[in-house]
Amino acid sequence: MLCLKKGVFTLVLSFILLTNAQAQGSYPILEWSPEYSTRSAKFDRLLQVGDKGFYTYKTANTSLLGSSRNEYFAYYDRYDLGENWLIKNARWEWKGRRVDYKTSVIIGETQYLFYESYDRQADQRYLLCRTLDSNATLSEVKVMEVLDSRRRARGDFDIQLSKDRSKIAIFTNPPYERNSTENFYIRIFDSALDELWNADVELSYRDRNFGIMDFEVSNSGEVFILSYYDNSPNITMSNNRDLDYKLMRVTDKSGISDVVEFDLGLQDVRVQSLGIECDLVDGQMAISGFYGRRNIWDMDGALYLAFDQEKGEVVSSNLNQFAPDFVAQFNKYRAKRGKGIRRNFVFRQFVSRPDGGAYVVAEDYEVVVRTTQGQRGQTTTNYYYYYNDIIVLSIDKSGDVDWYAHIPKKQTSMNDGGYFLGYTMLLNNEGLHFLYNDHRKNAKRWGKKNLKRITNAKAGNLVMVTLGHDASMRYNVLNRNKRQKFRVAPRQSRLANDGYDGAILLSLRGSKIRFGNLYFED
Repeated sequence: MLCLKKGVFTLVLSFILLTNAQAQGSYPILEWSPEYSTRSAKFDRLLQVGDKGFYTYKTANTSLLGSSRNEYFAYYDRYDLGENWLIKNARWEWKGRRVDYKTSVIIGETQYLFYESYDRQADQRYLLCRTLDSNATLSEVKVMEVLDSRRRARGDFDIQLSKDRSKIAIFTNPPYERNSTENFYIRIFDSALDELWNADVELSYRDRNFGIMDFEVSNSGEVFILSYYDNSPNITMSNNRDLDYKLMRVTDKSGISDVVEFDLGLQDVRVQSLGIECDLVDGQMAISGFYGRRNIWDMDGALYLAFDQEKGEVVSSNLNQFAPDFVAQFNKYRAKRGKGIRRNFVFRQFVSRPDGGAYVVAEDYEVVVRTTQGQRGQTTTNYYYYYNDIIVLSIDKSGDVDWYAHIPKKQTSMNDGGYFLGYTMLLNNEGLHFLYNDHRKNAKRWGKKNLKRITNAKAGNLVMVTLGHDASMRYNVLNRNKRQKFRVAPRQSRLANDGYDGAILLSLRGSKIRFGNLYFED
């Protein structure tokens, strides 16, 4: 049903049920704003979503030669999608130097905007921060970190929020030095951007043989770093044989940095993807990923470790091998030959279960680069992006796997960064809801036949697959993109309250742009 209400298109969605018929506790509502021209619109991306509204952002050069840029911030009401205010930050520079937007986080209704600026004379990179609240108050610039770097692109800053959003962690990775030891910096701030503590960590490992996979900051302000170390004299990370996986905890004790390493006991396992999350359940950290035993190309099962953050010990550790019938859902010929799933799955996120357990979500992701040479010697390089199946592990509160689910998905694009591929995930009492673009013919094939691969989101459907807490699945068509003139970019959309209160979606179609409010009603 399509109806017009206060300038907003409201779609009440129909369902395609692929499980036994059951009473629906809630159903999704998707409301769209009017279309805007990308030239005249004062937004081209979504920032973050608060309780009452959401922020948008756009930047534009003031001249072809100058480094200054105009910035536009707008704040929209979450429910009527109307613009509450628009501000212009004209000719935005910092100390006469160009400033580039990096990322943003939200605490309450206040937006924290992070930028980078590079000083060529001093060979230094600066991480800057400003806050913007729902009353259109833009704060002064605060320098968060300074990094010595001979190039603008060398080294990196990473920003993380604690689960309760009381701490902001700045992780600085200096430029790679082949013969030097591993070194990184950590700064912890509160929501007022007052520094709580900092650490300059230098390890005994060589930079070339050490890698950081993920890091998290706990609610209490401790930093946990998931890393690997290659014990061999040569780089052998491709086969995972000599990699030693470690968890490091960095804390501040009376102004002195304390670094403790924990052995995860994964020496005889070929780990293929790992992720961590602090304070998932009762002061425990979750560590999960996939492993292989036969060779580097087979993904034979999933691993899950529960780690007590205060005691610094592994509470439970489980390796769960995939059953042959589960492997057959991906490739029945590999299952018959006793092989596992191919290894392109990447850890994406953890989600708490209502009963104290957890869900682990991973996606089959791959980038393929192909270079061809013409008859006259010219070369052409194309980038192919593949976002395929999703795996969900359901972990009970004792750390054992209850079940694992396979959500089939096939998406491909070329030379666009996979902008309209991937998924975004919402949550409510019914379960997990995966939102992505799919081939329009899969509405009748999903769960029954091999899926069609989508290569053009403009001609596909926007769908939602609901995975219940009992592992049941339901496939819903939200939008028929070609007929209703939408093309949603799931990974550019933004969640409200980490997906528990719906999401704001971003749609780009040619020169037209709009956003939509997705939420559930009982």
